[in-house]
Amino acid sequence: MLALAKRLFDQDRITRQARWDLQAAVMGSEIEGRTLGIIGLGHSGRELVRLAAPFSMRVMACSPHADPAEAERMGVRLAALDEVMSQSDFVSIHARLTPATRGMIGAPQLALMKPTACLVNIARGEIIDQAALVDCLRKRRIAGAGLDVFAVEPLPAADPLIGLDNVILTPHWSPATTDIWRATGRAMSEGMLRAARGEVPDHVVNREVLSRPGFLSKLSRFAGNRGI
Repeated sequence: MLALAKRLFDQDRITRQARWDLQAAVMGSEIEGRTLGIIGLGHSGRELVRLAAPFSMRVMACSPHADPAEAERMGVRLAALDEVMSQSDFVSIHARLTPATRGMIGAPQLALMKPTACLVNIARGEIIDQAALVDCLRKRRIAGAGLDVFAVEPLPAADPLIGLDNVILTPHWSPATTDIWRATGRAMSEGMLRAARGEVPDHVVNREVLSRPGFLSKLSRFAGNRGI
């Protein structure tokens, strides 16, 4: 979001070309005080709210399953998708891929965006109609996009997105840091150790299994390991 707003890649390009005289032509903007629209107020959506807090952004979200009280506590106004698309200066997608969200951002939704707005997707590529987004970016109906996920991965070398200068592309690897690798390894190891002691691991995805007698019986067999 910051790279798009500051037009970081454009600034990098003119610097490499020794064309400092073009600075004004690639002038960026601030994100402070702008409107941030989040689609999907789950773990990563809420983390974005935390990260954006110092910029005093007006935050709104489309998230049908969000807790209104929790959203209000975070200073987030819940709204319908069309309102989020039309009012936001930055739209960031954090929703899960489901039958309901597949293709939810298509040409009609993109047409609602401000010409100065940017779209970011770190969720799943299939949530956006990629052909419609390419058309939108080619015609510069919006200012730009930042994509970490795509409809087809790896992104084919001939994909039209690659030839566009108003989109930032990364290879579905937003947490590509050594710190995240270590934290992930620790979390996995600790989860396995908890299960080996007959304890419920953290970060269980299919939590419905925790109420099944068969699973609980299986887990209890390892309770004797707790002193080890």
